[in-house]
Amino acid sequence: MNFIEYNVLVNGSMAANITSPSIHIRDVSAATLQANWTGTPSGSLILQISNDELVWTDYSGSTALVSGPGNFAWNMLSAPFPFVRINYLFAGGTGLLNLTLSGKGPS
Repeated sequence: MNFIEYNVLVNGSMAANITSPSIHIRDVSAATLQANWTGTPSGSLILQISNDELVWTDYSGSTALVSGPGNFAWNMLSAPFPFVRINYLFAGGTGLLNLTLSGKGPS
């Protein structure tokens, strides 16, 4: 197994809605998607899942409320879905969002 880590989103403006790029996790056995944000944003971060990158579904219980600077992490162990992404729903304020994926993948 190889350890993988990459930046999914760098300095995304939280002054509006954000949809992160799709992340292919089919071959990842365990992963953590970490969100860090600065500024005074207000809204919600939601983990979305997909089987085909066409239809996206909010993953039950995955919503993180955003109010001021902070961070949140989603742990995915043996995820049965091949694609994930983060959706930020803007409610007010401004800030910058960074998303990083870390996990274990095939050799």
